[in-house]
Amino acid sequence: MPGRRRFFRQSYGRSVFIEWLLLLAVLLLLTATASALRWLERFDNTMYDAGLALWSRVPTEQVVIIAIDDESLQQIGRWPWRRVVHAAILNKLTEANVGAVGMDVIFAEPDQDEQMGDVLLAEAMQRNGKVVLPVFSTTLAGKVQEVPPLPLFVQAAAGVGQIHGELDQDGVLRSIYLKEGSTAANKLHFAPTLLSVARGSQLALPGARLQSDPAAGWQRDYQFQIPYVGAPGTFRQISVISLLRGDVPKHFLRGKIVLVGATATGMGDLYPTPVSGKSQAMAGVEIHANIIDALINHIDVRFSASGMQLAYAVLPWFLAMISFLYFGPRQALAMTAGLGLSVMLMSVLCLRFGQIWLSPSAALMGLALCYPLWSWRRLEASMGFMRGEVFALNREASRLPGVLPEVSAESNMTMVDPVAAQIIEVHEATERMESWRHFVEDVLRNQSDGLLMVDGQGRILLANPNAAAFLGYGATAALRSKPLDETLARFPCAQTGGWASMIQQAQGDYVVQAETHTKQGQDLLVSIIATRSELNRPVGWVINLTDISRLKDSERQRQQMLDFLSHDMRAPQASILALLQSENERPSESHGALHEKIAANAQRTLHLANQFMQLSRAENLRAEQLEELDLVTLMHDAIDEVWPQAEAARIKIQRDFLLSDATVSGEPRLLFRALVNLLSNAIKHSPAESTIRCVLRRQGEDFRCEIIDHGEGIRAEDLPRIFQRFIRLENAKHHDGAGLGLALVDMVARKHRGRIEVASKLGKGSRFSLCLPMQLTQ
Repeated sequence: MPGRRRFFRQSYGRSVFIEWLLLLAVLLLLTATASALRWLERFDNTMYDAGLALWSRVPTEQVVIIAIDDESLQQIGRWPWRRVVHAAILNKLTEANVGAVGMDVIFAEPDQDEQMGDVLLAEAMQRNGKVVLPVFSTTLAGKVQEVPPLPLFVQAAAGVGQIHGELDQDGVLRSIYLKEGSTAANKLHFAPTLLSVARGSQLALPGARLQSDPAAGWQRDYQFQIPYVGAPGTFRQISVISLLRGDVPKHFLRGKIVLVGATATGMGDLYPTPVSGKSQAMAGVEIHANIIDALINHIDVRFSASGMQLAYAVLPWFLAMISFLYFGPRQALAMTAGLGLSVMLMSVLCLRFGQIWLSPSAALMGLALCYPLWSWRRLEASMGFMRGEVFALNREASRLPGVLPEVSAESNMTMVDPVAAQIIEVHEATERMESWRHFVEDVLRNQSDGLLMVDGQGRILLANPNAAAFLGYGATAALRSKPLDETLARFPCAQTGGWASMIQQAQGDYVVQAETHTKQGQDLLVSIIATRSELNRPVGWVINLTDISRLKDSERQRQQMLDFLSHDMRAPQASILALLQSENERPSESHGALHEKIAANAQRTLHLANQFMQLSRAENLRAEQLEELDLVTLMHDAIDEVWPQAEAARIKIQRDFLLSDATVSGEPRLLFRALVNLLSNAIKHSPAESTIRCVLRRQGEDFRCEIIDHGEGIRAEDLPRIFQRFIRLENAKHHDGAGLGLALVDMVARKHRGRIEVASKLGKGSRFSLCLPMQLTQ
């Protein structure tokens, strides 16, 4: 065995590090290639869009959009508008003394309907002095060409700028070039041009510098990632028609950068953006507003350098690979998942707070590959280990023939998966070694007695569930390592000298026994015997706890029966004999009076015998004896039964039944007798001319039969014991009972899964409530 274990460790140690290095090399090659060639660009874009959507902020108040919206088109007319309308818009903005105006409207052709409109618009531009016009690009014959505004407008405007937007492979606008155009006339973008005009000075352009080829004819520089403020409609918009009507206060627009552009349905240059949502594109004029906001707030999102990006892609899965050498499969999976979440979180945080975008896709790819590849390695090692262990376990199992289960010859034949077959072999081999231990544990666990095994220092080593329950512990684990003397000290010991003396006496070869009882009212017989080693030396004790509560109860009931027979049953018979003897000595006494006394004593004897028989029947009641019955009818029958007794005592019985039907499951004769006993007691202890109320009502899922009298009442200290057998209260005026009537009521209630309740006040009367669970009719 030690040689096989040593061989396994050496072979595993030689191979694991080599395989770990090979896996590192493969993952490094894949990660570097994916990062350099941008294999997962679409996933990177998705993560970038998510991070950008989380980066919501309040838009700058310096930018206002004058929107050519649906309302303006309805009021002014369909597009294109005459140039005089645009001139009127500019005049309004000039009156408001705005900081600059960006007219995101193409004026590349003259107004065919009204030639003076171009002149009026040019004059309006000159009066304003801070108007910027757009230049758009188009492709003709495979070449990109610029389409500027009319020369008249170019001369009148304060500047012109490119409005070209570069869409990514998925058709989403994420970046622009702040400087773009032909080699001969490379122009700034529309947004920085407008901001420069508003400030009166040239801006220092942010963005990534690019190497352009002058021979290509078209140059791009300063690539700028647009950090969108929010979804479409984030910036403050004012309708053109509201501006022309004078609804906008002039001071509101004073000094603002105003963008005039189309937002109406079906108009304008609409682009999908990272914050546009699934169906709503963003108008070009809003995109310009987002760019100006970023330039004002100096927000410049850059892609990380290639070296930093490669380190970011490699470091997470490299840490995961190191953790695989120390963690188990579950911890390794949690580590891998945690690193993956950390990578995505770090990308979002760097974008939000560092304005640097770290693409997470390459790192996530490495994490997604390293765990399954290393798990495959561990699976191979585990299968090799299991093959060796199966051989060793089968060899050990052969030492106990006939006791342990045999190897199943068909277990591997039906399994296609080699791993599953190997697992079953290991399971069967270990099962044979565990069978003996389970057999011993089952014997201890299923013992009706409690068993404790104690070591030589007096500490509990093993306990079965019954021992834990007897000693007041919820689980056997709570007893382990506890001192025996402290555990038993909570229970009284009938042996002279206590538990310490008993344990000392148990050093011999005989069993020492003593009785005790628990707080739960159980009576226990404690048996202690010493255990010995192979050299016949005491090494501990075995303690047996036997529940003798039933034996004690039977003994107590037997004694009560003897007391009952010797006293209550003998007393009427002795009275009868005394009366007969008196008759012989005094023949002159009236035979009628003598007969009445004899009949009364015989009736009392019969009543006691019936009560005792009814109580015995209630104790032995079984569930199959129950039947469906109506409690209303049963109450009427019980009242009719005691009606003559009530009439003789001049007592009225009032029926307050709040139900017409009360179906319960019960034994009719026992329930009838219980109700009669309650009514008889009420009559017996009530004064003449009084009234006993019988109330039947529903409370929750129970029916309540309440017997309310105005008699003697019961002392508070007597209430807890009135349902015990053979109890007769000292303050009661009638002592002719045997103390079995209320004991019968309590037993009947419990056998019907109900309860009996009592509320009483001395001199005021009592209320006895028999509560029975409802039985719904099918």
